[in-house]
Amino acid sequence: MQFSDDDLRAALGRKEPSEDFTARVMERISRPQSAVKPPVFAWWRPKWAIAGALAVGLLLIAGLMQYHRDEQRRIEAKKARDQAVFALRITSEKLNGALRQALFTRRSNH
Repeated sequence: MQFSDDDLRAALGRKEPSEDFTARVMERISRPQSAVKPPVFAWWRPKWAIAGALAVGLLLIAGLMQYHRDEQRRIEAKKARDQAVFALRITSEKLNGALRQALFTRRSNH
């Protein structure tokens, strides 16, 4: 659908207010303003606040559980590494002992 300039001027042109416009405005001005102001944050209603607090609480609990799991994995990995190093030391000592014994036996045979 195409609009012409005349259609646009007609749609945006000045229009006179209705007959009772002034009366409605004056009535509204004369009404006492309520002392209760709307909240600054429109989302801050009790049910939304409770839902938000629960969501934050659940996220916090999930994060702490994940942190605890990661910490347990780090501890287990450190224990496994320490055990592997200990096993390698024992193996090294045994191999060095066997090597010394082999060398001592070979020297004593000559």
